[in-house]
Amino acid sequence: MKTFITILLLFVASSFAAPLVARDSFTGFRITSPTGTVGPWTDGQCYQVSFEGGESSGLNITSIDLVDANGSTTNQWTGAVPITASGQVPWSLNLPNDKSGSYDLTVLVRTKDGSQSKQFPGAKINGIYNPNSPPSQC
Repeated sequence: MKTFITILLLFVASSFAAPLVARDSFTGFRITSPTGTVGPWTDGQCYQVSFEGGESSGLNITSIDLVDANGSTTNQWTGAVPITASGQVPWSLNLPNDKSGSYDLTVLVRTKDGSQSKQFPGAKINGIYNPNSPPSQC
């Protein structure tokens, strides 16, 4: 009987305990611009990714990439921009293999300690290669 009462008390106590829910470090973060389909954008020119931080904290934007239809990724920018309430990251468009086309923009966000990362989709970019457009310093 004593064992039964102990088990019953443990069951009742666990029923009232709040479940532990891990908070997502990326809660509320979103790309605000560019979104949708944009372009034409010219190779070598400066553009920017704008964002809202939401409830996220302790995060950095660490890279901006283009992904082509075959899934190949070309890095556009690498760094560490701390995420605040809102902000922008300027970068220079560098089309892969100097090839005009349609690319998906992705933004990699990492926790400052590097333990977690998450890709965020941006716009579909219609990029135009122009051999006479020199690379910009953004």
